[in-house]
Amino acid sequence: MESKKQVVLVDATEEFRLLLKQAIEETGEFEVIGCTGNGREALDLIEKGQPQILITDLTLPELDGLALLTKSGQCSPSTKVIVLSAFCTDQMLQRIAQLGAYYFLVKPCQLDSLLGLMRQACQPAEAQFVFPAALEGIVTSCLHNLGMPAHLKGFRYVREAILLTVREPDLLNALTKELYPRVGKAFGVNHSQVERSIRTAIEHAWDDGNQPMLQSYFRFSVSAAKPKPCNGSFIAILSEDIRRQLYRSTMS
Repeated sequence: MESKKQVVLVDATEEFRLLLKQAIEETGEFEVIGCTGNGREALDLIEKGQPQILITDLTLPELDGLALLTKSGQCSPSTKVIVLSAFCTDQMLQRIAQLGAYYFLVKPCQLDSLLGLMRQACQPAEAQFVFPAALEGIVTSCLHNLGMPAHLKGFRYVREAILLTVREPDLLNALTKELYPRVGKAFGVNHSQVERSIRTAIEHAWDDGNQPMLQSYFRFSVSAAKPKPCNGSFIAILSEDIRRQLYRSTMS
């Protein structure tokens, strides 16, 4: 039987930390060998346990998340670090990436997304497509720049759909059977609600968004009088463009 992957979990909020620990261990794939709200204690756990994965917030007592990321890389260089935090700026994302974080997720995140990243992080290096720590921030920024209102439910659904299809392009061929249900499961809604909300969010962006940027993505006249792209085309064009950007960055 394959051994469980070992995880150290660090978050200053005890209730969140314990709930996340339970959810991670219920998969049967991972063992949380350390669970603390203190950065200094976390470093000791990492040094002793040499876990495959460290999940940490940025705001911690005694040793903050950035310092923990730096020092864990020194004492346990093979540990993959997933930063899970509500604090997100472009400068912070850049700094986290520079320090070698495997990925960054914005709180509150979807458990399925976190578990998927943990499984990917444990794969052999040759089997991985390495995404930058700031991928979720990249997608969020793209949608903001297009002018899609962030308060709409469809904004969150579109973002999740793009994140899924960047990682798993084959989902673009199965929107109604696989992609919408997976997004719906992440947010506790049915696939029809996902489809309708995404369509509404696209309509808002199309009618009132950043017209030059929409034009640059969609290669035809952008106006309220012209047909709007269907959900699948919108998701496909953005996810494929992001994948191309990532590929080019790895080649440079």
